[in-house]
Amino acid sequence: MKQLLIGLVSSCLIFGCTTSGSYIPVKYADQKPDDCELEIFMPGQPISKEFELLGAFSVQELGLSMGCGWNETLLKNKKNACLSGADAIQFIEVNTPNIRSTCYTTKANFIKFKSNHGWLNE
Repeated sequence: MKQLLIGLVSSCLIFGCTTSGSYIPVKYADQKPDDCELEIFMPGQPISKEFELLGAFSVQELGLSMGCGWNETLLKNKKNACLSGADAIQFIEVNTPNIRSTCYTTKANFIKFKSNHGWLNE
């Protein structure tokens, strides 16, 4: 068992790890191109505009692959936020790589600013 654990940890260190995104919609908006412009709010950063929650998105580690640095994780959040029709990403949690994981993981809200009336399907 100990050898298996050492092998898995070594593999993750050699090959890196990959992540998977999971989206839970609350409201629906028209999709935007997957490279749309978004505002980004980091944990604890105030949002001065009124907004509505479109949904929650989390990026979690899958394991034993490559492509889970900050840039890749941010890109995964941005692409999915645009496809959900969001105006901004409100990060709730950002976990940096540590001894248990070489991946960035995040929990975020995708939001739509209320100044853009007429976009939500109630």
